[in-house]
Amino acid sequence: METLSLCGSLPGFDSQGPKGIRIVSSVFWRLGILKMKPPGKLYQFHVANLQEIDRAMKRVARSLREAISKGDEITVSSFMRLYALLVGAWAECRLRKLIYEPNGFDSSEREIIQTKGTQLKQWQTAIEIAFRKQYKIPKAPLTANNLA
Repeated sequence: METLSLCGSLPGFDSQGPKGIRIVSSVFWRLGILKMKPPGKLYQFHVANLQEIDRAMKRVARSLREAISKGDEITVSSFMRLYALLVGAWAECRLRKLIYEPNGFDSSEREIIQTKGTQLKQWQTAIEIAFRKQYKIPKAPLTANNLA
């Protein structure tokens, strides 16, 4: 039986669909065909991914500095764009690592964070939830009085 991957693999998902067909789709996840891996495994995945992104950023930065020293403007432009892409990947991966930190967020908090529309809103929600947990402010509005 052949396996078909429509979108590659998503970290943390067992994407074995019916009849041996690998399918990555939120529809199948909602139907229970895709199974989520435990948070500990997802955390380890994101730790390893973040380490690889850090290594790539260091190598690109080194190559960028070399291109700058040689005055190679085309290469500088290419490496600047690549570095910007890696910064975006780093921020996304760091958020995922934070979400799955052991003893950090529970599954309902993770769901609240991940349903936000943008990365910025996800970061803001994660920080707000963590702040509220740390300082035991479950529902009160955050104001200058309780933030001071």
